[in-house]
Amino acid sequence: VVLLNMLTALMGETFQKVNDAADDEWKFLHVNNIDEFFELPHVPPPFNALMIARSLGAHYAHGAPLRKPQRPEPVPLSQGDVEKKSKLAQSELLKKEREKEGQTAIAQLRAIDKKLDEIR
Repeated sequence: VVLLNMLTALMGETFQKVNDAADDEWKFLHVNNIDEFFELPHVPPPFNALMIARSLGAHYAHGAPLRKPQRPEPVPLSQGDVEKKSKLAQSELLKKEREKEGQTAIAQLRAIDKKLDEIR
């Protein structure tokens, strides 16, 4: 019975972690979709024939490149690296939020020190 309760608690905790990270992952994927959208050609295929003809003319007349230079591909990260960066970013955000609220240990110690100075 105790082991079953522990298993249920662990599963609940894991679900909560995944559920908390779901919003951040959705935002990340949404930004990736927007970036991909802006990299697409601005004119749909049947109408881009004039743009292609103009690019070819400029290439043969002036030696202009046929394609825009593309951004270098980012180095793929392993799952462990992604988790480390995610945890680091989360801890930094929490630290900043706590500092704003004055809940950090350093802020609490400073407040106690000020109160002690006032008492003396």
